[in-house]
Amino acid sequence: LGWSMCLLVVLQSIFGLALSSLVHTLLENPGTKLDDDTKKRLFYYYGTWSKTMMTMFEIMFANWVPAARVLVDNVSEIFILVFVIYRCFIGFAVL
Repeated sequence: LGWSMCLLVVLQSIFGLALSSLVHTLLENPGTKLDDDTKKRLFYYYGTWSKTMMTMFEIMFANWVPAARVLVDNVSEIFILVFVIYRCFIGFAVL
């Protein structure tokens, strides 16, 4: 049980830090065409390490659609594939 929880936290951290890094790039780039409300929602889910880890935990065990939808609808539809792969990969790891 202990090693599996450590592995789960490491995998969530890897995916979370990748998403957080991407979101920070979008938020800091003055050329992005995101409105202020979208930027606030992105920061709400992926703005800090603790928020990102909470979001990754929520994506795995709870309602993952709002956290995914903010990226899919406003950034790129490629995140559909990212979130489905993440859910399947981590879901099978938890089983």
